[in-house]
Amino acid sequence: MSARDIGLAILIMALWGLHYVVIRMGALEIPPMLLISLRFSLCALFFIPFAQKLSKDMLKNVFIYAMAMQTLHMGFLFAGLAQVDAAIGAIIMKAGVPFSIIIAWLFFKERFGLKTFAGLSMAFIGGFMVLYAPHVDTNITIAGTIFLILSALFWAIGSVRLKYVDALNFPTLMGHAFLFAAPFVILASLIFEENHIEHLKNADHTLLVFVLGYQVFLMSATHYWWKNLISRNPVYLVTPFSILTPIFGILCGVLILGEALSSQTVIGGLVALGGLSIIIWRKAQREKQT
Repeated sequence: MSARDIGLAILIMALWGLHYVVIRMGALEIPPMLLISLRFSLCALFFIPFAQKLSKDMLKNVFIYAMAMQTLHMGFLFAGLAQVDAAIGAIIMKAGVPFSIIIAWLFFKERFGLKTFAGLSMAFIGGFMVLYAPHVDTNITIAGTIFLILSALFWAIGSVRLKYVDALNFPTLMGHAFLFAAPFVILASLIFEENHIEHLKNADHTLLVFVLGYQVFLMSATHYWWKNLISRNPVYLVTPFSILTPIFGILCGVLILGEALSSQTVIGGLVALGGLSIIIWRKAQREKQT
């Protein structure tokens, strides 16, 4: 990889890590399903004019992908970060990596060796340590934790489904995915949340514009940059950078939101990240050999 691409990969990870803080800020300002409804609607309006027409089979594949990655993964992510500190959420969300290994093993018969198994074990043990004894000032609930674990699970499922739609260009995939997902999160907001107009009237509009702008434009740009990085560099060189996302998420949560971490949370996070490093390194080695 060139120095430019290395710098771009680190920048993307930093922006993805900061995104946990941005989501939490927005979800504390207005109800999370209302927030994600606004994001999905704006993203659909932004991308659909540039999207290409899809065949019936591809529409089906994009719909399944959108239900897993947009509706369920992101829906549970926003709901979870309304109840859990961004730093803790950033660690929990990396459970998606071991989940993807397990799903590939269960449904696609993909094998993994002893080193990957050790990484899986470390990741889950570290995650348990993070959740077992958080700092007394940590904002965390059982429901929020479950939402984030489910979000990580559906991220893994969505990542598996990505192989069926990866041939589409970026605006086409994003436009249709957000268009399919938007009605479901809007319906969830109408069912589970109340006083939508009042929340919007009373919100800090400057903050809300920043949060939505970050998600609609900046996050879309980072995914486009990431797709280009993957296309012009070997996957085994690019994917290891993903271990930086929770590190940036933790730093941003502590520095920007003043979130507290117990010593056990820090140790558990290091154990989990060590396990994730092993998993990602082993995946990179397999990509290199193919």
